[in-house]
Amino acid sequence: MRAATFRLGWFLACSLMVFASSATAQAGERSEGERDGFYLRLMIGIGGERLTVEDGAGNKTEASGPGGGASISVGAMVFPNLALHADIFVANMVTPSVRRNGQDLGQAEDTEISLGGAGLGLTYYLMPANVYFSASIAYAWTTLRIGNVQVESDPGLGLQALVAKEFWVGSRWSLGPALQLIHANVPTQGAGSSGSFRAVNLLFSASFN
Repeated sequence: MRAATFRLGWFLACSLMVFASSATAQAGERSEGERDGFYLRLMIGIGGERLTVEDGAGNKTEASGPGGGASISVGAMVFPNLALHADIFVANMVTPSVRRNGQDLGQAEDTEISLGGAGLGLTYYLMPANVYFSASIAYAWTTLRIGNVQVESDPGLGLQALVAKEFWVGSRWSLGPALQLIHANVPTQGAGSSGSFRAVNLLFSASFN
């Protein structure tokens, strides 16, 4: 399932890259205070993650802890300062703290929980301030690994929101800090069971345009 999702994400990315190449070829000189043409964004950083699972009997299990996130976006400026792009993003936590029905169960050793997503998004830049706001909707899933055992959820709906401030470091590259918010609802094993993954990460953003 995860491999199929990545193939979908890369298919969308490649499709948008073809469109972006065409747009770049037709683009003239960049107007002052505007972004246009091909768009690429790379992000990585750290933060806090939480997975909440509720079963059909009303039991709630929460796993939370420090972790990290990463994201890649590929697309093009479809209007001045507005980009349409394919997104692939991940977030994960290792050795999380676990609570069940409000009771602290301590840390889960040798355990890793991750979220993956692939979808489409929009990014709008406020220029010349070089501040952007971005949102994407994605096909998402969670993966639980305990030792050598790995379990993957069914696909669900994921949302990613970003706000960032970048600084030009050349004619095409800009760098800066970004705040990433992720929320995803995914089906989990068991009748009436559902999972909710949330993440708040501080990322380093590098954009080429």
